[in-house]
Amino acid sequence: MNRYCGLLLISLLTCNAYKFLVYSPIFGYSHMNFMGAIADTLTEAGHNVTLLMPIMDYEQQDKTGVKLSKNIIKVPTDPEVIELMRYKGEMLGKMWSMEPSLFGLMQVKKRERFVHHFLIFNRIPFQMADNMTKSFTYQCRSKFSVYIEKKRRKAIEFSIFSHHLVLLCLVEIYNDEVLLKQLEDEKFDVGIAETFEFCGFGVFELAKIPATIATFSGVHMDVIAEAIGEPIAPSYVPGAMATAGDRMNFVDRFKNILDVVFGKKFFESVFLSQIKAFRKKFGPEFKSYMELLPQASYVFTNSNPYLDYPRPMLHKTVPIGGVTVSFDPKKNKLSANFFRESLLKVFESMPDTTFIMKYEEEGSKIADHLPNVHLSTWFPQNALLADPRLTAFVTHGGLGSTTELAHQGKPAILIPIFADQPRNAQMLAKHGGGIVLTKFDLENPHKLKESLLRIFNDASFSQNAKRLSEMLVNQPISAKQLVVRHSEFAAKFGRLPNLDPYGRHLSFIQYYLLDVIFVVMSVTLVIVYISTKLLKKCFSLALKFFLRDSLLKVFESMPDTTFIMKYEEEGSKIADHLPNVHLSSWFPQNALLGKLDYIATTYYYTRKDSDGYYFNYLQNSSEPIKKLDKLGRIYEPADIAVSYPAI
Repeated sequence: MNRYCGLLLISLLTCNAYKFLVYSPIFGYSHMNFMGAIADTLTEAGHNVTLLMPIMDYEQQDKTGVKLSKNIIKVPTDPEVIELMRYKGEMLGKMWSMEPSLFGLMQVKKRERFVHHFLIFNRIPFQMADNMTKSFTYQCRSKFSVYIEKKRRKAIEFSIFSHHLVLLCLVEIYNDEVLLKQLEDEKFDVGIAETFEFCGFGVFELAKIPATIATFSGVHMDVIAEAIGEPIAPSYVPGAMATAGDRMNFVDRFKNILDVVFGKKFFESVFLSQIKAFRKKFGPEFKSYMELLPQASYVFTNSNPYLDYPRPMLHKTVPIGGVTVSFDPKKNKLSANFFRESLLKVFESMPDTTFIMKYEEEGSKIADHLPNVHLSTWFPQNALLADPRLTAFVTHGGLGSTTELAHQGKPAILIPIFADQPRNAQMLAKHGGGIVLTKFDLENPHKLKESLLRIFNDASFSQNAKRLSEMLVNQPISAKQLVVRHSEFAAKFGRLPNLDPYGRHLSFIQYYLLDVIFVVMSVTLVIVYISTKLLKKCFSLALKFFLRDSLLKVFESMPDTTFIMKYEEEGSKIADHLPNVHLSSWFPQNALLGKLDYIATTYYYTRKDSDGYYFNYLQNSSEPIKKLDKLGRIYEPADIAVSYPAI
């Protein structure tokens, strides 16, 4: 009986398992590590996971980034890709001499050849963007020509590349009909791929995978947010390559807008080059990235709301930052041998401090004379961060390292070099657990030493780092739970159009309500104009009555003075009770003026065009004119002629 129960349980588990295809090019270890963590998380949850891994970097072809997932399909390296990646070391070295910002890009000398530079995203010169696009597109088997367009602005010359794809051949993935048929026959439930290139989503479309999940090991990209209809807020949300935090002044906001625009253009050029390859091979009706990306059931972002900058997000955007972090004390335990060796690594200026330094050059002897410094091309970073003996961590600010650092609660000195690293550094420092230096600060060793001493001596750095760590560790739903639950939901229900906002279909005018704002402002202006006219009319009438009554009171108080008053309303009886007042709608003004001893006139109230009223008084008198004040009081008694408008 127990045997049958066991068989039934296994059957149920098998029935509930879904099939996932994870597209993870062998390119950068941080990317492979992130995608591998997603694959292992799903494998650990009991699902069937297959990794499709085109080899882009021949030097890393033996790496996969996975520990549990066993189904791996590697696509051989194309000779063109090997040639493009041959310059990687030289190109990476260029990053140290450039400003880690978009404006560092604008300081390229006029005749400098871009073939010797490396660009990941928009931080360093654009040739590697060209190379990177070629690398990914060659994996989808297409070749293209590239032109670099140069433009001067205020004595600063910078280049912006534009890709024009000329299809020469389609091989390997696209031309490998056996592989495509194999993928289609597997009947995968969900395809998962990063969004820094388009090839994976094209493969999912060809393999007829019903549901997809988009993700990225870096920060949430604006080009993806725009594609899925998610708001972009450059006024307070730093772009992927921003060097400032969320509190930006005018210059920072201006730079951030440029960063967003250039970043979007860069990735759009990558996507469009690969779309052309697909359409050349499979027809012009092949869907574009603006059609395929919004169809993704979810977008997994390598961010955490308790760590990253707050920003508006859709329900389909799921932050899974921390999925690469392990809290298993067994997995995080360092061996005694490793720690004994690490205790030998020391910086010369701080002999009482032990430094463990990752250095890319194998067998380097640059620190042989420093007994407290240990060099290694690799160390278990997550385990090292979890060790209680670690006091501070110096890092370039990659998102993977920053996320692990935040989860493990260690203070840090962040020295960003390029790409999203400046943004990540500012993001972590915002929580009070780190200090940000520029790579140019390394020219002055005292700055690094002072920063280390600040962290050693100021307990607030450690306290703030631990508080952030506790928040991340104790958040309501862990990153791995989010990955598993949302992936299973996508596998079960496929595409989720109910999470697709209609706003992405609106025009620019409709999206920002410019038509509504125009109508409302127009109606408001009309109402204000009419109201102003009415108020002016009412005010003028009230003022006329006030002046008329004031004059009559003056006339009544001076019975021995004769007043001749021009009043434009014929037959008016307003002064019938005053025998010393004579009203007339007209009188011979010049003749009358010659007979008066004195002339005292009130303000002559008349119309000035159609804009309003103004005051004036009678002219052409050879005698001195004595004006009444606004209350109608006269300075000297005399026979007075008064001109006054009709009511």
